[in-house]
Amino acid sequence: MVNKLSTIVVFVGMLLMSCGKQELATIDLITKNPAQINLKLNKGERIQFYSDLQLAYEVKPEIVYAFEFYQANKLLFSGGVDPLNVTAETNNNTPNIIKGKLEGEFTAQYDDSYLIVVTLIKNNIPNLKIHQAKVIVVKD
Repeated sequence: MVNKLSTIVVFVGMLLMSCGKQELATIDLITKNPAQINLKLNKGERIQFYSDLQLAYEVKPEIVYAFEFYQANKLLFSGGVDPLNVTAETNNNTPNIIKGKLEGEFTAQYDDSYLIVVTLIKNNIPNLKIHQAKVIVVKD
């Protein structure tokens, strides 16, 4: 039994490593909003963003994760994504738990450090409670 369990654990670990994705940071927007992270990236490295959002509401809220990307203190670009509209990796999403890949990605143009600022923006509708709002940064 222990041997089978060990085999399963090793297999799952190899499967995760073969995906080639590396989690670089988790941004908790409940704890700190806006939040910022610094990443050292090599030219051509691509990062993607995933959302883990848990909320309660009576009327569907309007929520945006606003992103700003800086290189050498210079704003490269900014934009926003809807965390209610993700590419789900599982079918476990419900109207109150939304997990998946956010639209868009960032590819480094130079070997350099990049500053990414993420802000949670929401409308103030009654009875909206956001229990968790995390952005996970993953490198391919």
